[in-house]
Amino acid sequence: YTNLNTLSLHDALPIYMIANNLNDNQITVNCGLSVGLLGKARQGKSDLGKKAIEKILIFYQNINRTWLLTGEGEMLKNDIPQLVEQSLTNDERSRFLSMLESQQRMLESQQRTIEQLTNK
Repeated sequence: YTNLNTLSLHDALPIYMIANNLNDNQITVNCGLSVGLLGKARQGKSDLGKKAIEKILIFYQNINRTWLLTGEGEMLKNDIPQLVEQSLTNDERSRFLSMLESQQRMLESQQRTIEQLTNK
């Protein structure tokens, strides 16, 4: 990763997975994807395809579509889906937002580490 602003899909999804402690199996099961599809896409042997991407975006509603597809912008949407937001107390909402901010900081740190390692 020399420039994290130009991530391809096979670069962006693993970053989201690391930030959210997800593995291929969890996403495959949660989204109803074909077994092995994520591994092949990561290796550049196949594309995820429009249907698979839509399934991921539907299940993981906090992913910013533009970031996932282009690597541009923020990884996470800035808004909490309304149904989730309405069901949270103020304390829960505060903890949730704090967790998202913490994950974003962790991701940024990991991105800097990746850049440093690839520039050696």
